[in-house]
Amino acid sequence: MALIAGIDVNLTQWALALGFFIGSIILAQIIIAAIDKLVRPLLAKTKTQLDDFLFENLRGPLKLFFSIAGAYLGLQAVLPGLNVFGRNLDGLLFLALIIAVGHAVSRTLNALMKWYLVEVGAEKTSVGDVFPVVRKLVMAAAYFITLAILLSELGVEIGPLIAGLGVAGLAVALALQDSLKNFFAGVYLLADKPIRKGDIIALDNDKSEVKGMVEEIGWRATRIKGTANAIHIIPNEKLAASVIVNYSKGRDTRTVMVRVGIEYGEDVDKALAALTKAAEKTIQDSPAADRGVKPEVRINEFMDSAVELAALVRVKDYAERFAVATELRRNILRIFREQKINIPYPIRTIHLNPAEKKPAKRK
Repeated sequence: MALIAGIDVNLTQWALALGFFIGSIILAQIIIAAIDKLVRPLLAKTKTQLDDFLFENLRGPLKLFFSIAGAYLGLQAVLPGLNVFGRNLDGLLFLALIIAVGHAVSRTLNALMKWYLVEVGAEKTSVGDVFPVVRKLVMAAAYFITLAILLSELGVEIGPLIAGLGVAGLAVALALQDSLKNFFAGVYLLADKPIRKGDIIALDNDKSEVKGMVEEIGWRATRIKGTANAIHIIPNEKLAASVIVNYSKGRDTRTVMVRVGIEYGEDVDKALAALTKAAEKTIQDSPAADRGVKPEVRINEFMDSAVELAALVRVKDYAERFAVATELRRNILRIFREQKINIPYPIRTIHLNPAEKKPAKRK
């Protein structure tokens, strides 16, 4: 026999209480395992994934409900007259159920939003990247409401508490206004998607010093890897307010144009055919070239000492432009040498007028 809180209990009662608690947890595991074996194959046959997401997210709340039930039955067997802060076992059970229901609601909302993201197609829309943040905020709001209800049941006035939290939140917002600006600018970049991870961009203009590939769009700053492997860390607020040149968006930005000059005495048709052959060779040998687009050759301009031709080849990714351009130039040089097509040096001819009188020498 033992005396706890003025109530006599024996070891048999404690063993019974512990048995109720452990048995409830085991029963929850058996039910979840049975659903896995019997119900999950049926869930897999449904057209929607909502039931799968609900089952995965409600595992924890189900265990919590059974644990609360086991603890309640066990305490009824051992301490039926238990009183904590003026609440009996039924009152404590009600408070525990508020917590369990709040947890279940939060996990259900998480399942619904995940289903919408994956199945309805939000991941293909402008809100796909922002959804993880929104999902966490919604879950946090559900837990906050649960806490407010729990405090209200305990007799705590939540009105002054919410007002105090509002004042504190305002103070924090003023202190962290720069960070909040960058956070919401990051949300805008993820939602509107003017840039994405892997895009080649430049700020303000094509000759900008900040030019490279987007490595990460964080909550405060965006990381851009420059051509010299330097990492530019740009605050999201500044990035959102800048003029962004995105080379990965349009098709024209994936076009490689290589210019080459030939002498005015050369056969232009022969040179164009050789240029076409070099472009086709580049497309055939380079995996970065877009084989679905035929190369284009043209007479580009009449220069001072040469007829300038141009070859245009499309690449799959803007980042591969330089490698493909190098390969195209190599093929042009090789084929032109094979076919003895001359690429002239810059030449300027100066004609002097022999009849021009020279100034008389002074005696």
